[in-house]
Amino acid sequence: MRRVTLSLFAVFSLFLIGCSDDDGTETDLGRSRDPSSSIISLKAEVQSSTEVKAGPINSSFSTDFPIGIYSYKSAWLAGSVNVINNDSATVAGAAGHNITFAHGPYYYPADGTTLNFFAFSPQAAESTAAGAGTSPVVTHTITGQEDVMWTSSTGSKVGSAPATAPVLNFAHKLTQLQFTFQSDTTYPASGNSVTSLTVNAQPNTVLMNVETGVCTFSGSMAMQALSTANQSSGIGITTAGANANSPVMTNAGTSYSLTIIVKPAGSPAVTYTNVPVTLTTTAGSAHMITLKFTETAVTATATVAAWVTGTGGNVTVL
Repeated sequence: MRRVTLSLFAVFSLFLIGCSDDDGTETDLGRSRDPSSSIISLKAEVQSSTEVKAGPINSSFSTDFPIGIYSYKSAWLAGSVNVINNDSATVAGAAGHNITFAHGPYYYPADGTTLNFFAFSPQAAESTAAGAGTSPVVTHTITGQEDVMWTSSTGSKVGSAPATAPVLNFAHKLTQLQFTFQSDTTYPASGNSVTSLTVNAQPNTVLMNVETGVCTFSGSMAMQALSTANQSSGIGITTAGANANSPVMTNAGTSYSLTIIVKPAGSPAVTYTNVPVTLTTTAGSAHMITLKFTETAVTATATVAAWVTGTGGNVTVL
């Protein structure tokens, strides 16, 4: 009887040891034995800019915005087996700007390996999957009202030390064109309104390399600056100048072409077609283009708005 009792005690002890070693979490796929202390938690920032009505996201943003996120452990793996694969996440507009994943949760690797993070806004579909050591590519479709941004960062969790969490500091990938409508002394001080302004022949497809943020542009469309409401009511052309408060965000370049429709009071609309604008822009720069209407022409003067520093230029609209 004593032998049986000792044997049962030994079996029970082995059972307890086995349970204490297995907490039900994996250790080979970026998961930790202590998920509560090593779960991936992200925050976001946006590079400094000045907000305009209906315009781009800036450093003091307070509204949630959607992003896509990728992450790999040591190198890109082919297909969708990387640590994070185009998660449709959301950046909170509230203080702290925490990021909420649509899927997950995700964990830092138990071996302490640094993770590489890549994110972009707005969310976009994957057009080319990751290869072994090669970045995926996503496709953005833009209309002139999307603020395309990109960022990268790293993070890790080593042993019992606190996680070194990444901060995703987004940078603008497009340039911003703003517009002011002004009359000179030869043009009526009131009664005329702009009901349409398009920036012509702009690319509307953006292929973005997820790892580098490099964008390739294609397609062509006329990007409307005015809102639907302003196309109906119009924006008055004034001596002091009326800011349209409706920028177009597009690919950086050295020249643009505008088509402007003006509705005079009690008269048929007047269309200024394919007005050339010579203006050198860069990604992340904002430019205020003042369209000065005269009795015979429209003169456009370009200055740099307070998004980030850029270049300026002058244009005459005939």
